[in-house]
Amino acid sequence: MLAIIFINLYFVFCFLIFRILALKNLVNLNDILFYKYDLFMFFKHSLLYDFRAVFIAFAPLIIFKYLRYFSDKFFRILSLFYTFIISFLLSIFAVLGYYYYEAYKSKVDIFIFNAINDDKAALFEIIINNYPFFTMLFLTFANAVFITYFFYKINTLRLFKINKKFIIFILNLLFLFVYFLACRGSINTFPLKEADLNFSKFSAFNNLSANPALAFTWAYKHYKNQSKFYNINFEDLNKEYKNIFDEDIIKSTKKDEFLEQNKAHVVFNLMESFGINMLSLHDDKHDLLGSLKEHFKQDFVFTRFLSSHNGTAPSFSGLYLLSPYSNLFFSSKKSKKLSYTVFDVYKKAGYKIIFITSANSAWQNLSEYLKVQGVDELYDMSDFLLKYPKAKESLNAYGVADEFMYKQAYELLSKAKEPLFIAMLSISNHPPFKIPTDFKENINYDEILNKLNSKDDKEYLKNSLKAYAYSNDAFGKFISKIKSSPLADNTIIAASGDHKNRDMDAAENDFLANDYAVPFYIYIPKKYQKDIYYDKQRAGSHKDIFPTLYELSLSDAKYLNIGGKNMLSKVKNQKLEFGINELFYIDNNVSFNNVASFKLDKCVGGGKIEFLLCTKNTKDSYYDEKIKQFSTLYKKIYFDEINYRLMD
Repeated sequence: MLAIIFINLYFVFCFLIFRILALKNLVNLNDILFYKYDLFMFFKHSLLYDFRAVFIAFAPLIIFKYLRYFSDKFFRILSLFYTFIISFLLSIFAVLGYYYYEAYKSKVDIFIFNAINDDKAALFEIIINNYPFFTMLFLTFANAVFITYFFYKINTLRLFKINKKFIIFILNLLFLFVYFLACRGSINTFPLKEADLNFSKFSAFNNLSANPALAFTWAYKHYKNQSKFYNINFEDLNKEYKNIFDEDIIKSTKKDEFLEQNKAHVVFNLMESFGINMLSLHDDKHDLLGSLKEHFKQDFVFTRFLSSHNGTAPSFSGLYLLSPYSNLFFSSKKSKKLSYTVFDVYKKAGYKIIFITSANSAWQNLSEYLKVQGVDELYDMSDFLLKYPKAKESLNAYGVADEFMYKQAYELLSKAKEPLFIAMLSISNHPPFKIPTDFKENINYDEILNKLNSKDDKEYLKNSLKAYAYSNDAFGKFISKIKSSPLADNTIIAASGDHKNRDMDAAENDFLANDYAVPFYIYIPKKYQKDIYYDKQRAGSHKDIFPTLYELSLSDAKYLNIGGKNMLSKVKNQKLEFGINELFYIDNNVSFNNVASFKLDKCVGGGKIEFLLCTKNTKDSYYDEKIKQFSTLYKKIYFDEINYRLMD
């Protein structure tokens, strides 16, 4: 039993070391000091979660220990083999927890399974280029060998012998009782659960206290639950929606003869990692917008705006499909054509539906799934490699430069004989970065790298900044080309980011909302600007994008609404005046991160662009049960409406 106790305590210590390293290297010291009174709870929860994970993992060794009375040699060998496998896996989880937090500022969560469904070769290339993969693989393997050998040596020792069977029996019972408590992580009625994580207002403490192995099992459970579909009738769905928002879940745009006779082309661009967190560094010395800068000044831009989710596939699903399920592309429902998707609404309005991406449209089985959803034409990197010889120069594991996607879009719009809805997905701002050599950025790297809150290699950060600037510049040039052509009079262009830029570390508390914020940009030809009410301070999120575009472009069109509003009309329903991300909430008064609410004030980044509402003083934070309850109800409706459409 001594050997079992030793290896359990050893791995608890290993997880503790990696957690301390994460605090030291990945978390702002001022934030730690501000929440210093939560440090005791942080280490307490960390140890309890580690005890639970490690002691459960090695529990079979106890069974093997008792079974050795029947076959000593077999179960001795089985114990050694099991010890090696579990030691190797726990070593990997210790490393994974550190680097996962570095990349996503979160405990291991459901996003890891979206990554697993990603392009394996491209993902592996990013891992080996950006992380010490082979070094860590060797160290985790060596650690497992060391522990297995140590376990073997301790088991061969005979330190003392107890002859009295009664004492042996009592000691065994005591050992099993203590081991059982360690596996529970608690002496209370219920064992330690995921819900017990939110003990601090500081999210870094909450996320880092979770044992990575346990967090992985929670993430897997959530992932599997995404595949559990259920029936709900429309009457119940509409009733629960109406109880919250005082209106029906199915809405219609107003009847408009001008829109019926003059259908505008509509282009929406979901831009990779187009986050406010990096955009807040933009100023005259650090031009991160390029050609997009003039359009930000001329057109409509909202920056108090949240992405619906924190990954590309989830945000794509949320925006275009109105689905919280990010795995529909692979699920048992992958052949089900959904009603009320963005593609469905525009197709019923007489539009030709086109999807263009500078990535590979086979990503996440996207090309096949979009055909089921009624997309008429798809264009991706393979088309651009054949059509544009220069595209090959920017080819990387994920795609080609965004400029070729915009060339294709402009060509289609110029030749169109019918109204087009073009959905785009950019990729240039995704690692591994490979930017066209003729792109010349205007960034003072020495100065901006000092501002950049990141622990990444400086050369990598330079490439990340350049990719961010290039992606925005390429989009800006596309808009400029549209505006200088006849298309300027009948093309609505909109864009938003899929999630924050992950090459910046988590924001300090005063700017916490920026970690979930993305811009929402809209260009509208003059003749389509009817009854426009523009409040650039208005709070919103992805849920508001297509209700806005539907009202601007469609006459008498039915659409399913999940708390969305027209961002360019006067406030008609105060209950819709909020923005929501799966982890964050904002309205015009507060922000809420599932742990604490913060009073809001205006933040200005770089002296040029107004950014998100943020806290006046983190000491004013408090817990808002009403917002928490609202977020829970909203999430339920979000899942109910997609299940209604999946089972319809």
